[in-house]
Amino acid sequence: MSDDAEAEKAKVLELAKERNLRVVVYHENHLKIRDVNFYPSTGTFYRDGRSRQPEKGASAFIAYVESIYPSRAPRAVIPLMKIL
Repeated sequence: MSDDAEAEKAKVLELAKERNLRVVVYHENHLKIRDVNFYPSTGTFYRDGRSRQPEKGASAFIAYVESIYPSRAPRAVIPLMKIL
């Protein structure tokens, strides 16, 4: 695998870790988060059963995954007001 592909793979793993996304490594050149496949050597990604996305690269892959599977973590805690 080329240095560029290694860098893309490392970037996906780093970004996924920061966002608590589980990455399955099927092969050194095939990563998957949920039903979205990523190929570091070409930068292409696609969702199972669908065409590849026009964007390329690790950042675009993670952004795509987050767009279809938004985080369920609470963004803020809002205290309830007391009812008098």
